[in-house]
Amino acid sequence: MVTLTAAPPNDDFDRRKTLRTSQNPSTYTVGTTYGATHEPGEPDHGNGPNSASAWWTWTAPSNGLYAIYDGSAAQLERIYTGDTLTRLETVGTIDMPQAQGLPRTEFRATADTNYQIAVDTAAGGGFGFGLAVYPVPVNDHFLNRLALDGASNVVHASVANASHEPGEPRPFRGDSVWWSWVSSGAGSAIIAAGNATTWVDVFTNRNPGSLVVLSNLALVQTAYISSTQSAFATRPNLTYYLAGGTTDWSHPVVNFTLSFGPEPQLTGQWHPPEFQWQNSAVNPWFRQTNTVFNGSDAAQSGYLAGWAPSLMSVTSTRPGALSFWWKVSAPESIETISRSLYFSPGVGLDVGLIGPRDWTRYTTWIGPGTNFVSWAFYGSRGGTAWVDRVEFVPGVPGSAVLTMMPVQPWGSASLRVNGVSGRAYQIQVSSNLVDWIEWMNVIGIGTWPYVNFSVTTNQPARFFRAITQ
Repeated sequence: MVTLTAAPPNDDFDRRKTLRTSQNPSTYTVGTTYGATHEPGEPDHGNGPNSASAWWTWTAPSNGLYAIYDGSAAQLERIYTGDTLTRLETVGTIDMPQAQGLPRTEFRATADTNYQIAVDTAAGGGFGFGLAVYPVPVNDHFLNRLALDGASNVVHASVANASHEPGEPRPFRGDSVWWSWVSSGAGSAIIAAGNATTWVDVFTNRNPGSLVVLSNLALVQTAYISSTQSAFATRPNLTYYLAGGTTDWSHPVVNFTLSFGPEPQLTGQWHPPEFQWQNSAVNPWFRQTNTVFNGSDAAQSGYLAGWAPSLMSVTSTRPGALSFWWKVSAPESIETISRSLYFSPGVGLDVGLIGPRDWTRYTTWIGPGTNFVSWAFYGSRGGTAWVDRVEFVPGVPGSAVLTMMPVQPWGSASLRVNGVSGRAYQIQVSSNLVDWIEWMNVIGIGTWPYVNFSVTTNQPARFFRAITQ
């Protein structure tokens, strides 16, 4: 007995069905290739001349990127333009193995253009399926990234039907859309997410001059949730690549702002003219004239974004006395904000100046050799620091700086000697600042780790000085 299966009504090209645009792959048209044939003159869709195909026609509602999905990996979808079998032209497509967990075929469409869609099964096969054509974000793929321009950008984008391309550098992030932005100069860029579900990752090309592909991207910064901002230092004329997405696919919206600020002016009357300042690219200090101690200008900490401090520094190569006036404000009376002054990173000379506090003077000694002096402001939930009247009085050449280091948990303190490298010093001790006796002889090192001597703390007060020839 021979069983005959009726061909689907849209088996032939001239009897193709009209397919409407869906919003997502969940809204589909039911179709089948059971009993379908390959009619004379029909192009080979990829399954050979004896395959079984069914036809639809679809009109693009607007220019853009679209996806077609039939729910079966055993079939091929081929897209054409043209009104007759003999005049069909193939439309280029991209097969996406996984997009929101589903395989799909993507293609670019032109508004009001009729596209002919063939769903094709290998000879001897036949399947029922649900067919959908739906819009995809135009910047779904890295190669189709949209360009952001200028110093201020406000982005409102949909990530509905976006995909996660194979090879994306952050695989756990999920589906994404892409932008690019070129920095106009050295400074800092701030990204602020506009809602509680938006995330944005910023990348650069890890191999400048090479092909810009997903595998060459290096992560620079990430922004997530609306209550925080993320900042990153920028270089002139460098292209940054931004991937954005959402953690809530029931509301597939990405909102964020990207703003750029050039490196601000810091030089002014508030410091010695010989000081050459280095400023942090992220949250940099800047010169201003509104809040000063005594003069025409002062330095103000940067507007804190993310967890990075506002940092300015200067390199000193001479010993001497350094003094400055500082002020810290805070938005809440219980706020604790520290201003810290660092000498020679890593040597333990950190001094935390705690605010809020009005203008206060701080004085310290800088030893011989090269010293990196920095002002780093950390603010929790806001706050601002100012520095004014930085003054430096050079010391006697060859002199050493003695520092009594804090008492350790085991009960002993230490005397640190910062002297000129290779120079001999005699350390003397006194109980009354009049009568001095020899305590120790030492050769200066001039750099970290400095010479340290243990000092017991269970004795009457003692004073120390360094004598050199």
